[in-house]
Amino acid sequence: TYPLTGIITCSVCGKHYRRKTARGKPIWICPTYNTYGKDACASKAIPEETLLALVNEIGGIGEITEIRAEKDNALTFILKSGERTVKRLQALKKGVKKCQK
Repeated sequence: TYPLTGIITCSVCGKHYRRKTARGKPIWICPTYNTYGKDACASKAIPEETLLALVNEIGGIGEITEIRAEKDNALTFILKSGERTVKRLQALKKGVKKCQK
């Protein structure tokens, strides 16, 4: 398993995101979207590189109890302290995501 397994929850369908490789790069994706398409779940895939950068910015995986992938291209990080931090993802060219505060 990977350190983020079971931590990222899709706010659209409630399933835990899974890691997969797409175009040679690891991404985290909702299994409902991955299996049944956007009609079943309109969630977004998250590049692992972007996700790990945000996790490190917040203080590391040890500080996070849950990450909620929201339908508005936002990630809500729930920390062990009870604090919630929201980070937005902006789609860039070639499907790369970038963090916006």
